[in-house]
Amino acid sequence: MATPIQSTGPTSAQSSPAPSSTAARPGQVPRGTKPAQRLVAAGARLVFDERFRGARGGRGVLEHVDWEASAALRRRLDGAGYALAEGLDLAQRVAQGWAVIEGLLARHAEWKLAHGFLCGAAADHLPHGPTIQELIEGIAFQANAIEEKGGVPVILPMTLLARRRATEGEYVQVYRSILERVHGPVLIDWIGPRYSPLLSGYFPGKSFERVLELDPAKVRGARLAWLDASLVARLRRELLTRDQLVFTGDDPLFARWLLGGNPGSAPTTAVPAPRATELGGRQVALGEFSHGILGLAELLGAPARGALAQLDAGDVAGYLAAVEPLETFTRWLLRHPTRLEAYGAQLAWAEGRQTNADVADHGELALDADERRELFERARAAGVLENAARVGERLTGPTA
Repeated sequence: MATPIQSTGPTSAQSSPAPSSTAARPGQVPRGTKPAQRLVAAGARLVFDERFRGARGGRGVLEHVDWEASAALRRRLDGAGYALAEGLDLAQRVAQGWAVIEGLLARHAEWKLAHGFLCGAAADHLPHGPTIQELIEGIAFQANAIEEKGGVPVILPMTLLARRRATEGEYVQVYRSILERVHGPVLIDWIGPRYSPLLSGYFPGKSFERVLELDPAKVRGARLAWLDASLVARLRRELLTRDQLVFTGDDPLFARWLLGGNPGSAPTTAVPAPRATELGGRQVALGEFSHGILGLAELLGAPARGALAQLDAGDVAGYLAAVEPLETFTRWLLRHPTRLEAYGAQLAWAEGRQTNADVADHGELALDADERRELFERARAAGVLENAARVGERLTGPTA
């Protein structure tokens, strides 16, 4: 279902200009290996110790990470065939900061997970109010640190550009400067303002398309999390002409995007993958479909893993039948997309896989008894619970 992803080529944690890209050129892949038909990276939460609920941000987050329990969650996702996506949830990223990401990067080598990881590259290690040049250097520093630890950087949106109402040309120049300082492969993140109002107007004009054209051998694709199906379909076709990958983010139509074709009219046969490309030394199929970077993955549990296996096997009818209840659950979950980690922690706690339901931004405190009860009912209807009786007892109780 998912193929390991690892960074290739020389790396450096410094933000000085990188040499020419060492990533394989688009379409150039090792011979004799089967490409991943759908590469899916699952958003991985942090798990906290019992003292964290009294802490509020800053050093409190790092000091109260339960690294053993956080590793267990990642092994669970890795064992299900997922790559991991670290530091991509913007709400949690603000709460936890770069110091926690550094802790995760340092431990990934110890964990020896089979399917590799992606990680968000930002500039949140810098003091508040960086200049544009400091922003460029800061993002390059984090991207190189991620590459050095074997991950694929995902360049996160820069709210500073949106606040300054930067022009199309200024966006292109900023991204060009960042790309000159990293080795690749990298992905570009473009999520809509529903995840953060600060990103309204991001990538004005044709700036996104121009950024993706800068160095396709280094920029291997993008994550898109938009509700505009026509926009996503157009961009997917354009990126495919350069053998660049499209990853769908948390979207009510994610299952249709992974299937391929027009999400409003599902095909009855598997969308073919006529060729493959390389992402960090691994073959990944290309075609009129998307891959996935999903914070939803943990919440959708074993049914999602089974559905993806059916899709890889070419059983479209079986896939569509399996994802139908998951789509209904997903639409409910994405009413509040910034609560996905809180929902995941609630279900993990209720099933006994962790000792509390805390998340980095304490979003669990916003869930009242009625919402927790509805979460249980909808998760049960979707068939994603491993122990519905235990979950029901805990989530319908007075506290979580």
